[in-house]
Amino acid sequence: MYSPSGEKLTFNQSDGTVTWDIGTIAAGAGLGGTLPRQAAISVGFTPSTSQIGQSPPLVLNINLTGTDAATGVPVNRALRDVTTNIAGDAGFNSSEATVVR
Repeated sequence: MYSPSGEKLTFNQSDGTVTWDIGTIAAGAGLGGTLPRQAAISVGFTPSTSQIGQSPPLVLNINLTGTDAATGVPVNRALRDVTTNIAGDAGFNSSEATVVR
């Protein structure tokens, strides 16, 4: 697991949950040339023969929850699962997305 300096990532071994306690995000973070908040984790798995020809999921049930400090309104966002088809990654090669024999 990788956590950049200042970011709080925890891993719960009993249920496999990774939690990123972001704390307060400055207004406008990631906009207008300001740096976004980022964290990275390493994920490894061994595919089964039943996954041949598929792009199996690596990270499931990704959710963001918080409160907008300016309005007090709860913020909830669910993201798509991350599979082995990680086309947005700079080092990704599409020939490596599908499980082969």
